[in-house]
Amino acid sequence: KKLTHLKDVNLVPDPKTIAEALGGDFEEFWREAILAELKQMEDMKVWQWAHLPKGRKAMDTKWVLKVKRNYDGFIDRFKARLVGRGFKGILGIDYWKTHASVVRKSTLRLLIAHAARHDLKYQAIDIKAAFLEADIDRKVYIIVEGPGIPGCTPPEPGMVRCLNKSLYGIKQAPRQWMLQMMEDLLRWGFVQHRFDPCLFMYRQSATDYCLVCLYVDDMSMTYKGEIARQHFLHELNQRYTCSQSDDRDVYLGIRIRRTAPGHYSMDQERYTVTLLKKYGMKMH
Repeated sequence: KKLTHLKDVNLVPDPKTIAEALGGDFEEFWREAILAELKQMEDMKVWQWAHLPKGRKAMDTKWVLKVKRNYDGFIDRFKARLVGRGFKGILGIDYWKTHASVVRKSTLRLLIAHAARHDLKYQAIDIKAAFLEADIDRKVYIIVEGPGIPGCTPPEPGMVRCLNKSLYGIKQAPRQWMLQMMEDLLRWGFVQHRFDPCLFMYRQSATDYCLVCLYVDDMSMTYKGEIARQHFLHELNQRYTCSQSDDRDVYLGIRIRRTAPGHYSMDQERYTVTLLKKYGMKMH
């Protein structure tokens, strides 16, 4: 059963709560998405059941439910993500350092200009559940909301989940992922740029190289030749699971297209259309 033909945003709204999702017309799609998210977390050993230590508080979690659409507005998939309410964390107990660098927008524009000038190709990369790949640096305990969902009931009264990985929403998750990804890139032979720490280059030769930008868990690659690109993709797919979607040319909400050899276009048409619809305006 598919809903990929639906384009009107109002036909399939994003539920605000799990109860709303499981009590609506699209219940089977949301239930499937929630179960898939829980299974993924179990497979990745994101947590383990534990008794809450004396003096500690378990952090609440929330289900963020989104209908993911491609750039044309049609449904790509139903997505459920479990996030921690990190704002309830206590500094020094649940987290310490939280800073995570992001690539500068000026760096991205410069890369696209360089790609157009020297006829490089461009590709956006999406690592599936990136934060869940990174180990956590502190003991964090959470409670998972999921009425009627298998696996959400604790095996014993009073037990909670102790995180092994960096769950989305907790304060240090972006930093933990960034540190791990930077370490991986350096191990794979990339060189970190001196002026932008989120820009990395792997050079096979003067005519075969790739440039990788990091913006927390969003990644893009600009490349010339195939050896450097294949080296990077091979190492990446060996280490992580990359998801496929209809938006391989969209990065940070910007559609970046190679319209012809030596020519690139950048636009935010979907964002503009969404804003116009939100405020009851039309394009002329």
